[in-house]
Amino acid sequence: MVKRYMHRSRIVICLVFLVFTWVGFAQEEANYTFELKETELVPVGDSNNIFFDYDLDGDLDLIISGYNNDFSEVTSTHTFLYTNDGKGNFTIDKRSSFMGIEYGKIDVGDIDNDKDLDIVITGQELIKNKEGGIVIYKNENAVFKKIKKIEPDRAYSVYANFIDVNNDQYEDLLVELNDSIKFYINDKKGDFLAAGNLEGIDEVYEYGVIPFDMDNDGDIMLQGEYGYELEPKTLLFKNNSGKYESVSHNFKNTFQGIVVPVDIDNDGDQDVFMTNLGSISENLDESFFYIKEEGSFKESVSDVLVYNIVQSCFVDLDSDGDKDLIIMGNRKELNKPGYYSEAIDIYENKEGVFELIKTAAFPFLGQSSINTADVDGDGNQDVLLTGYEGETPRTRLYINKLK
Repeated sequence: MVKRYMHRSRIVICLVFLVFTWVGFAQEEANYTFELKETELVPVGDSNNIFFDYDLDGDLDLIISGYNNDFSEVTSTHTFLYTNDGKGNFTIDKRSSFMGIEYGKIDVGDIDNDKDLDIVITGQELIKNKEGGIVIYKNENAVFKKIKKIEPDRAYSVYANFIDVNNDQYEDLLVELNDSIKFYINDKKGDFLAAGNLEGIDEVYEYGVIPFDMDNDGDIMLQGEYGYELEPKTLLFKNNSGKYESVSHNFKNTFQGIVVPVDIDNDGDQDVFMTNLGSISENLDESFFYIKEEGSFKESVSDVLVYNIVQSCFVDLDSDGDKDLIIMGNRKELNKPGYYSEAIDIYENKEGVFELIKTAAFPFLGQSSINTADVDGDGNQDVLLTGYEGETPRTRLYINKLK
């Protein structure tokens, strides 16, 4: 399907780690086989989801949120926790209940250093007499208890993430709230205390928050839209002993593309991959790598095709020890300026060289998410897709039948 590019206001970021170079289309597809598995997972669009082992039994469970207007008479937004039996069969765990959200963010972290994972959830909650917020849930023997809610003054929050702001080995909280980026410090007694705002973003209309650890102390990158013309701009903030300062950089701007902190050259440092660069009025037909070398970032042009409104996941699909790429979005048509094709493509990493080896790898879904995990314990990475098929929400789990 070919269509003109349509604007969407939310910026979505996926954090990934990979070693990667692009060399163009490959003519021969690798032997990838993914089998659609029947599940009882809630079908949702506008989803956020995370695989994690909340019950410490050694397999990966799932928390998933999103929108479905037909699933319940009470609410259109949902968040459910599913336990994995170790073979990829998921059953809803009704012992815990959560704020149901869309357009949101779920993160997990050990907030009390007791070896199990706790949860923070934020987003739009579509239920009568409720306004959403940011809610923290503590894991108590695999049952989650709400311990704190941060209420918004205006619009719902779209971002919350655990991050060690003050480097005390306890997870603090970074949130988007009331058109600001705010910090909440973990008091180590079960509460998070407001500790101020990120300064220097007063003119930002909207932004994507990207934890970007340049030097292992919790730095932040923002991709925002500024001024009357809503021109995109990239900001970088360095964490200096719990105080964030704006620093100069050579990163370009991106409009509805992706900004990915990655270890491109496998040297242990975070580099950056960016695509769909430029502005609303003028986009560059290029993607860029920024390789960290001796404390600075060296820019180099990539041959990766241009995608916008992107979801991506870098994962070792063929079990050869390096990470491949699944990317979903509107791929720019090379011979039709201004036109884009809906695409889910797989790129194979061949000794550091990425080749597009499978197009239309899965049926396309709009307003989507991609996640991966070895859900059945066979050593292969499986794929979870959510989104809309037309106006119908879908959640699809594909089992990797690597041959």
